[in-house]
Parts: sequence; C-alpha cells; structure tokens
Amino acid sequence: FLYKKKDIIAIQKKLSINAKANQEAVRQSKGEITLADSYELLLDLVGDMLPIQEELNIKGSPILEVELRSYKASTDISYGQIYNLLLCLEDDIVAIQDKLGIVGYTNQEMAEEADKNAREYL
Repeated sequence: FLYKKKDIIAIQKKLSINAKANQEAVRQSKGEITLADSYELLLDLVGDMLPIQEELNIKGSPILEVELRSYKASTDISYGQIYNLLLCLEDDIVAIQDKLGIVGYTNQEMAEEADKNAREYL
C-alpha cells in the first residue's frame, strides 16, 4: 500500500492537488495491520484517486467506485477480494501516470518485473 500511496502523492503534487493527511502512514507505523486496516487503507487510496481521475477526465475502475460507496463492513472482506481491488487500483494509477508522463513506483515495479522475466527467458 505504501508504494501506491507514494504514486498517488506524486500525482497530486504534479497536479497541485492538496493531499489529505497521510492517515495510512500513521496506521502503518503502529505495527501489526489487520485485514480491516488493509481494507480501510485501500478505500483511503481509492478516495484519493477519484478527484484526480475526475480532473484528468479518466474513467477509473467502476469496481473501486462501487466498493468505496458501499464500504462493506471490514469483516466481510477476504484477502482475495482486497488483492483484486488492489489490482484495480494499480491499473488506475498506471493510467494516470501514463497520461501525465510520470514513471512512478508502480510503473517502475512493473518495468523491473518485465526486465527480470525477459532476462530469465533469454
């Protein structure tokens, strides 16, 4: 979640958007993170992304928007569901970074993985 937050902060800075307090960083520094904490972190990141997508006129993942609106009880979500939502968030971040020409943590991670796979293949 930390790299996703860093990507979003970089996007907010590029667009001169005032970011809300980094609640996620505070929660992460407390030590053990529960499944409910992870879900809340994810929804915080989705909430940060929506105004950016609106400003850039980028259509984001409808799954994430619905999830943010419904905000299920944290105990009703599984690791698999959080993982799938995180993948949707990553796709949205990459779309924004591509539009703004930003090479962020998410893009860098994907590029390194592709390089590694190519080296192994060759």
